[in-house]
Amino acid sequence: MKYSKYIIACVIVGMSLFSCSDDFLTIYPDDAIASDSFFSNEKEIAQGVVGAYAPLRSIVSNDYLFAEMRTDNTQFIYDPSDRGGSSNEEYAEFLDTEHSGQVSHKYNSCYDLIAKANKVIESVPKVGFEDPNVGKNYLAQAHFLRAYAYFHLTSYFGDVPIVTKPVTTYGGAFVQRSAKAEVLSLVLADLEVALNGLPDVSLVPEAELGRATKGAAQMLKAMVYFSQREYKVAEQEFMKVKGYSLIGSYADLWKLENKNNEESIFEVQYQTTDDQAYSNAFFYIFLPKVQNTELITGVDPQVNGGHRGYNTATPDLIACYEEGDERFDATIAYCSTDLVADPTIYKVTEFPYCVKYFAPHQKKDRVGSNWPIWRYAEVLLNIAECRNEQNDPDGAITLINQVRSRAGLGEAPKGNQSHVRKVLDKERRTEFAFENKRWFDLIRTQQAVKVLNDFGAKVKAEPTKYYYHQGYTLIPEAFNVTSERLLFPIPQRERDVNKELTQNPGY
Repeated sequence: MKYSKYIIACVIVGMSLFSCSDDFLTIYPDDAIASDSFFSNEKEIAQGVVGAYAPLRSIVSNDYLFAEMRTDNTQFIYDPSDRGGSSNEEYAEFLDTEHSGQVSHKYNSCYDLIAKANKVIESVPKVGFEDPNVGKNYLAQAHFLRAYAYFHLTSYFGDVPIVTKPVTTYGGAFVQRSAKAEVLSLVLADLEVALNGLPDVSLVPEAELGRATKGAAQMLKAMVYFSQREYKVAEQEFMKVKGYSLIGSYADLWKLENKNNEESIFEVQYQTTDDQAYSNAFFYIFLPKVQNTELITGVDPQVNGGHRGYNTATPDLIACYEEGDERFDATIAYCSTDLVADPTIYKVTEFPYCVKYFAPHQKKDRVGSNWPIWRYAEVLLNIAECRNEQNDPDGAITLINQVRSRAGLGEAPKGNQSHVRKVLDKERRTEFAFENKRWFDLIRTQQAVKVLNDFGAKVKAEPTKYYYHQGYTLIPEAFNVTSERLLFPIPQRERDVNKELTQNPGY
């Protein structure tokens, strides 16, 4: 089947089921099973629910391109000897088009999850459960996952097709785009079901850590209002996210033994396994392309293999860290350009790289670090923004200082609303660096066009400062950021198949 028909295949087939052990974190694929002969009993529903979580890994796998590398937080290291990854670099320079592959991957992965959730939602009421609360919980998890996928989709693409039932015919997949407001209404409706059936985090068995909880559903509900700048309602909803607290040390957040810790509200699960589908390769993706990765990772030498150097911290991000900020060493390390295949072509003498997702492992690209979606620190800083935007800057600073204290910093100075906005901007960049928050922060605070055009001007003026090789000149079209570019294009491959789909302006 051609890749261009992937989304339709996902919707029609419903899902490929995953067999699983009793441990939620141990999920291995089995042969696909036809959906019309499955979901007939409690065990099969349980397998379907576990399978519905699998697309989360695909959904987050390229977020760094859209939500970090497209901002002033990170860039890529331009390697003139290896242009294999040039299509991914387009997102950073705002040169991506409706034909760009990673846009299709994002779009398809979200609808893959939606298809799987839809099948569970349809099937649960048809199955008799020995304990009705079990069926209620499975239904709640599926509604949460569908809500997350639709919120993710509409955040990137705006208006998107709504599909709420398994599609059994080819023609049934040809759905028009629905307005973003309608999509968000569906998200909120799904979350009401989720909140009614999900457990508090304290009641989740250890074997099921990583599954959706009431706190995760409440966080997503609050994020809907927050993203729309409905600050009063958002604050009320964030205040309902209960049962979490800041972990004592920022560095400890990223240790394998602390996955799904007391600060974690929801995170995508990974394992250190021989199967790349379940392990996390982000640390390697963010590494500079060194002559021998073993010098940094301690495992499996990889000599000039693979295109690396994505999501490299910009000097602008690095400058946000104050002296003594403990988050810096837990987030960024440096690699001398002497380790790069040809260090003579770069003006900088060392490359920064992200270390948040490094953990002990035995094979290249097989790291077991989870990917954080929401942490309690975000609740605190989100409430701070809500309060500041409601003319309570002192209340905002009180919450900001809780996060700063954990980072080993003193209290931020009080000031007016404008001052606190600047404080929040800096705190969010340092607290959530490499966690794919920056793009949405710029969109929500209505700074994106100005900030990113100003950043682009700096990159064009001094390319070598931003990891381009000496003598490189960016084309005039790069970093021309308009309001239309704050949404991503509907993939042309999808429009070629589904003639009902319109395109976002500017593409």
